[in-house]
Amino acid sequence: MDTSRRDFIKKAALTTAGLSIGGLATGMSAKSYARIIGSNERLNVAIAGLGRRLGAYYEPISLKSSNVELVYMCDVMKKQREDAVKKFSKYIDYTP
Repeated sequence: MDTSRRDFIKKAALTTAGLSIGGLATGMSAKSYARIIGSNERLNVAIAGLGRRLGAYYEPISLKSSNVELVYMCDVMKKQREDAVKKFSKYIDYTP
């Protein structure tokens, strides 16, 4: 069966409309309305290498005004990862 571009666009529009209306009808909501902000307003950060320079990141990441969220922390050494989680837990209220 060969689908024309016009048919594809119609089906895509109907599907999008159906999902939108279905979401409203079932009462779908965001996980947390406090976290809903514009796409360019929050910076998600990952830190690779949790050694000596990690201390420089505690304050800038923890400031609410900077609107930064630490998403990932990565290091080859397991002890470095565990220590970083402990240290960051003093500054942020979530676990990366």
